[in-house]
Amino acid sequence: MTTAAVGPASWNPDARTLHRVALAAARPPSPALFDELVREMTASLGASAGLVAVFTDETRERARTMAAVLDGNPLAPFEYALAGTPCEQVVGADFRHVARGLIEQFQGSSLFAAKGMDSYAAYPLCDSHGERLGLLAVMDRAPLADVALAEAVLKIIGSRIAAELERSTTEGVLKAAALAVSSARGATVFAELVRSLAEILHADAAFIARPASGDVRAMDVLAMQLDGNAVDFGRYDAWRGPCARVLSSGFRVYPDRLGEHFPDEPVLRKHGLVAYAGYPLTDLSGRTLGLVSIASRAPLRRPDRIESVMQVFAVRAAAEIGRLQSDETVRRSEESYRTIFEAIEDGVIVHDWDTGALVDLNPKACEMSGFRREDVIGAPLSVFCSRDAPYSEPDALRKLDLARQGHCPPFEWRWRKPDRSIAWEEVRLKAFEIGGVPRILSFSREITERKNAEEALRLRE
Repeated sequence: MTTAAVGPASWNPDARTLHRVALAAARPPSPALFDELVREMTASLGASAGLVAVFTDETRERARTMAAVLDGNPLAPFEYALAGTPCEQVVGADFRHVARGLIEQFQGSSLFAAKGMDSYAAYPLCDSHGERLGLLAVMDRAPLADVALAEAVLKIIGSRIAAELERSTTEGVLKAAALAVSSARGATVFAELVRSLAEILHADAAFIARPASGDVRAMDVLAMQLDGNAVDFGRYDAWRGPCARVLSSGFRVYPDRLGEHFPDEPVLRKHGLVAYAGYPLTDLSGRTLGLVSIASRAPLRRPDRIESVMQVFAVRAAAEIGRLQSDETVRRSEESYRTIFEAIEDGVIVHDWDTGALVDLNPKACEMSGFRREDVIGAPLSVFCSRDAPYSEPDALRKLDLARQGHCPPFEWRWRKPDRSIAWEEVRLKAFEIGGVPRILSFSREITERKNAEEALRLRE
């Protein structure tokens, strides 16, 4: 008993052609993939020319070849207007075939017309969401031998090319997003982020906002881009529009007809915005910090890609808002510290941890010492010391050392003021940290009158 061969050698010519094309379409991504696929396509159909072209902008009025071959030779990439070419009728349609008379459809300067191409088959390229990307075409000087086979080959090759274009486009968009968020820095970081976000997602508007202080319904816009220009938007009521859904439920996208969902939102009506996407900003604990959003006058496509890109920007924007809040907390803390520091009735001097030099002193310390603050900031410890023990600079340094160790009892100190008069103070030293920097604080009360009275009494006795 014999078994009939079932391998490619026993197939009919069409089956062998489709098998070869399928193997070519299964090749892994490489820089030469499009060239190899176009070459395989034209060779399998016995055509003289073939090309794959993608649209150069959102209007889809122009295309640029990703790969092209003519009479077995590769062509350098070129751009052309679709109007007045056979490709114009492929956009938005399905497989198209012109058996003969193609020359009459070409513009006079067309290379393919000059080479006598007279028959044509083409197939539009669309991504997995139906977005039109470009087209794939073959041409020959004679009618194509098998139109059904040409349609099958173009669809196999076209599906592979469309998938690769979609993958590389998504990868390119994410790379652009990563580069944009990593390069944004400085005081204009939020403005740079919204500008890059609007540019990458082709949005008419983009903004970053955070909850307003003291108003649970309002949001403060940190930066906004509208029609390519920075806009100072200020505060808005978040709960009248789509931002409320983002803040409560996470990423949201309204691809079209935004006004039907939010008819009372004045900003949408004013600027003619019909589509919106927003991503929440959260810290590591999940606490809401704000949101990043885009809006457009045209429907939004590829919500999955939009979400991926906005997630990249959201991470950076959340980190910046967190940093901004930390800075504000530090500033408020410093303001509170300064208010207390200046209002306290004791003389307070802040000393450098290592040297004892004067870092700061409050108004009461200036009043007691007779020094102006600007004259002694940075001055050595010796300005508050006498030359005689136990009130000399070495004695003061020993007191500071005890304070660093945490066990320096209150003590009396004598020194000479700028007017040469003798002053007495009761001093307490304490190790302290200010803004993360270790300091030694000196709290003093003047006891000169009491010490003079004690001395007078001693002399009388």
